[in-house]
Amino acid sequence: MIASKTIKKHYIKSLTFLVLILCSVLSFGFQPTVKLNPQLKLYDSLVSRYRYFKPDTALYFVNRGLELANRLNDDNGKAMMLN
Repeated sequence: MIASKTIKKHYIKSLTFLVLILCSVLSFGFQPTVKLNPQLKLYDSLVSRYRYFKPDTALYFVNRGLELANRLNDDNGKAMMLN
């Protein structure tokens, strides 16, 4: 009798743990996707390309991207350019 109560408690704890893990994984997986402006993506790829061997050119593209993001009022674009 005591062993079956212990097994039931352990089963309920394990099941609760699995449900909580499943809920957290599913809620993380359904985050909204961010739609980025194609021109900002282009500036980001240019910055990545020129960052190490022509840093002055990379800064030029960063500034152009930031100007565009500011005009569009795009916070995600600003963050991408500053990253």
